[in-house]
Amino acid sequence: MIKFATGLCAAVFLAAASAASAQDASIGGTVKFDGKFKAKKLNSQLAGDKYCGPQNAGGDVFSEDAIIGANGELANVFVWIKTGAPKGAKAPDKVVEIDQTKCIYRPHVNVVMVGQTFRIKNSDDTMHNIHGLPSLNKEFNEGQGTKGMTSDKVFNVQEIGIKIKCDVHPWMGAWLHVVEHPYFGLTGLDGKYTIAGLKAGKYTVEFWHEKFGKKTVDLEVGEKEAKVQDFTFKPE
Repeated sequence: MIKFATGLCAAVFLAAASAASAQDASIGGTVKFDGKFKAKKLNSQLAGDKYCGPQNAGGDVFSEDAIIGANGELANVFVWIKTGAPKGAKAPDKVVEIDQTKCIYRPHVNVVMVGQTFRIKNSDDTMHNIHGLPSLNKEFNEGQGTKGMTSDKVFNVQEIGIKIKCDVHPWMGAWLHVVEHPYFGLTGLDGKYTIAGLKAGKYTVEFWHEKFGKKTVDLEVGEKEAKVQDFTFKPE
């Protein structure tokens, strides 16, 4: 069996679904990759660790730095309103959690609002050292040596593309995006995303992927319009 070392939250991530109404506009579509890409297998690295190897026995495990479907559907693309979004949104009370399980970060891509709690959890019975590498927010670097340990972080500044790694297990990597508003989406395995709860207006939408870079699209959304905005990444 082939499996990705993953914990995608859902096929489609609806950032503002709870606040949206039928009177609001939305932006949605499908993101694809048009090119050749070979996924990196992690089995040999996992097998070199006496705990992580047995936890992942029974199939091939691949890196999540690019998950591409049969027709080019691209998962884990962060799509957000870069300019034009309403200001003053309150951070939700819901905690966003990243888990270390079977020596893999799940989910691979995480999004929180400024002021929202980001919880780091260790579900493995082994030592992990989670190391966040922001440029604008405070760096964090701490060990979690006991199964069930958690650590909470809150970020004060918007920052897109914070790398997270484990200093004990070099194959472990994830990403964190910190935003000032709830108008964002994350593509699932089908490449689809939705940004709900928008008002009519002009927006700049950014498509961000860890491997294939970032691109922006300027568009205008009408009142109550369900705007379709597909996007295709191509090799640079």
